[in-house]
Parts: sequence; C-alpha cells; structure tokens
Amino acid sequence: LVLVVAVASFFIGAQRAVSRGERSASAEFSILRNSLLNLQRREDLYDPLLRKRLVALYNGSERLLAAQILDSAGMVVWKVPADSPYFALPNDPGAIGGFAAPKGNTSPYSSPLGGGMKLSALYFTLKRADIAAAAVLPIALSFSWAAISLFLLFNPFKKPRQRVEAKDEATGQASVESAESPVETPEDAPISVPASAPAQSAVLEAEAEEISLADAEIDAILDEEEVEEEIVEAPKPSFDESLSRLEKEIALWTAKRQDFAKESQDAKPEQALPDLVPPEPTTPPFAPPAAPPKEILDVASFPMPLSIQSPNLESKLSEELSRPLSDIALMLIHCSLASPGDPAAVALAVTIKDYIGSKDLVFELYKGGFAVALPSVDLGGALKMSEDLADVLATTLGLYKELEDSAPIYIGISAAAGRKVDSYKLFREASTAIHKAVSGGKSKILAFRPKA
Repeated sequence: LVLVVAVASFFIGAQRAVSRGERSASAEFSILRNSLLNLQRREDLYDPLLRKRLVALYNGSERLLAAQILDSAGMVVWKVPADSPYFALPNDPGAIGGFAAPKGNTSPYSSPLGGGMKLSALYFTLKRADIAAAAVLPIALSFSWAAISLFLLFNPFKKPRQRVEAKDEATGQASVESAESPVETPEDAPISVPASAPAQSAVLEAEAEEISLADAEIDAILDEEEVEEEIVEAPKPSFDESLSRLEKEIALWTAKRQDFAKESQDAKPEQALPDLVPPEPTTPPFAPPAAPPKEILDVASFPMPLSIQSPNLESKLSEELSRPLSDIALMLIHCSLASPGDPAAVALAVTIKDYIGSKDLVFELYKGGFAVALPSVDLGGALKMSEDLADVLATTLGLYKELEDSAPIYIGISAAAGRKVDSYKLFREASTAIHKAVSGGKSKILAFRPKA
C-alpha cells in the first residue's frame, strides 16, 4: 500500500511539474517576443543594444535551450547559442519547429515578427530539478515505512521487558511453591541446586557431600549404642470433653468479636462531607490572535468602467451579436500593477494576445485592464479558458515581482447565451461580475449568469 501511494504521488507530482514548466516556458517566450516588437527589418538585428538584451534573456532563463530568427525565405538571421546541438539540420526528418530535441521534456514555440520574419525558441518543460522535487515525497514515504518496519522488527525495548517478566513469573512461582509445600526436616529435605545460579553449583555439591558424611557417622553411632526409643501414645479425649472445650472457644471468640466492633466504631466517628463548590470558569491568559482580514481592493478606485467606452470593442461586439445563431462571450481582465509605467503591463498584453491567438479580439482598456471577445464560445467554455489564462498571467506577473499569496488577477465573464442583448448590456454584465469579484467575492473569477 505504501509503495502504491508513493508511485501515485510521484506521477501526480510529475504531471504538475510538466504543467508548471509549460506555463513558465510560455511566459518566458512572451517576454522574448515582447523584446522584438519593434523589429521590422533584418538590419535592425545589428543593433548592439538589442543583441545584448537578447543574450541577457537567454542567460537569465533556466528553461530556454536555443532561439533563432528566420527571414521571409527561411534563412537563419540570428541564433543563440551559435553552436547549440538543438538546431536541426535542413534535411532532418525528425525536426520539429526547426529543432532536434527530445519530445518528452522540451517544447518548441514560434511567433511571426515584422518584415515577414519568424521567431522560434526551444524550452525545457521538465527538468531534473522538477523530477527531483516530484520524487521527494515518495522517497520520504519509502524511508519512513522502512524505518518503522526495522524499528518494529528490531525493537531494543522488547527483549528486556520479556526477561524482567520471566524473572517476575519465576519468582512468583517459586514463592507460591515455597508457601504451599509442607515443612520438611533437615534429614528428609533434599539438597537441590537452583538452575539460576550455576556459579554456586560446586559449593553446594561440596556441602551436600559433607552433610551426607555427617549423617552416615550419626547412623553408625546410633547402631553401635542401640538406642531404643519408647513411643508412648497420648490418651484420646472423650466426646464430652471435646464438646465442652468447643463451647468455651466459641464463647471466647464471640466476646472478642464484640469488643473489636465497639473499638472500631469509637475510633472512626462519622465525618460530614464538605460541600463541593464547582470551580469558577477561568479565562485563558492569552487569547489566540485573530486571523488577518482578507485584503479587498477599493471598488471606488477600481479603474474598470461599468459601461463600454471603447469604440473598437463596441463595433466588434455589435458585429458578432448581429450574426444569427452565433454565441459570443466577453471576458474582462484586471491585473493589479505597481504603477501605470510598470514594465509588466506590456508583457501581460503580449501574453494575452499570444494566448488568444488573434490581436483583433483583444482590447486594452487601460494599463493592466483588457477586454477579450470570444466568438462562438459559451459561458462554460469561457470559464474554463479564464482559469488557464489566469495561471499564465500569474506566471508572467511573477517574473516581474514576488507574489505573496496569489496573483492579483480578476476576471469577469458574460455571454449572450441565445439572448437578444446588445453590446452595452453584455459589457455591463461582465463589468458587474468583475466588480463583484474585486469587492470580496468568493472567487477572483466570476461569471454573470442570466436568469432563465
């Protein structure tokens, strides 16, 4: 059972490590893609500042194995490192995305650049450190089980207890036998050597020989003198004498019994029991500290508007809502930033656009605030997509600052769901959901569910 639990925990830890590795690789590729947004021509790669920045991103990443930039003709313009064995040959049939690498623990990423160029990168999704971290719990369980088994098998406190109990039992039996056995004369009692004292056996045997010699001498003297002992039988008492003696003993015993009962009553007078007073309840000297209140953002200063204010977003929603038999979901995203000039704002925007796969469906409302239109997606699909997107955004945000508990990312969702609604109502429903999440809702991802 312990082995099954250890193997199951190892596989679960490995799957979680692969998932974390994929999210980290996606976030790092978004940062690399963000550094090449202004690249429009091949000559721009000769900028020394740009090259130093790309090399710094490669050296600072723990998962990036190789990266290259291809022109419109498919020729390599720039790559790092130059002598990496992960670059595939032109005619390599097993190459994936221009790289020759194992498929189990690596993943290639690619994205188009300006001027018809293309960025490709290869990342580790499962490292040795991830496998070691996943194997910590199974190894700990196995060692604990082995230690407990060895302790139960070779218990150092078990044998001494058995010896003590054996000695006690032997002593008890010896005492009982000595109490029950009749008293024998020195002449009839045999001399025995106790088994528990082998060191004294020689001394006891010598004493036994001396006693036997003394008995032999006494018998010889008695035989020579021919001492005759006359055995005189005592006269037996009559029945009347026995009866009178028994009556006297009964009367004497009854008198002694009455005197003893009287003395015990005089010596132990009745004592009144004191009244029992229940103890007063005591309060603990130190009360446990109260849990700190959950941090809630100020809704009054929340920058997400309640009504739609982006003309491009309004036209896109109106266009999708006008199509017959077509569903659409709207996702409003808020990422808390340190300041409007936080460098993480650009990385978050690039991450969302890469995740959705279309720039026309992502609208930046303010720094850290985005609206995403999802055509042909229902409310359930939008909820599943939002959970995965929140993890990717948290990974990207964690590259710029340390997150104490959870990433400050809030998402509000609304969907048409076959209703006749306009773009203003759809935006207001999604905005209401995200305001509810910010004001202390049960979750940071809430969806507006219309009444049936």
